[in-house]
Amino acid sequence: MILALLIMNHFIVDNIIVIVAAGILVILTFVSLALNNHDR
Repeated sequence: MILALLIMNHFIVDNIIVIVAAGILVILTFVSLALNNHDR
């Protein structure tokens, strides 16, 4: 049980890191698009 919980926690942490990275990329893309539209 303890090993299973540790493995689950490890996967959850990895997923959180991936989700945060994806969110940052999405925000950067929206900011870049907004700046490009504003420049026009």
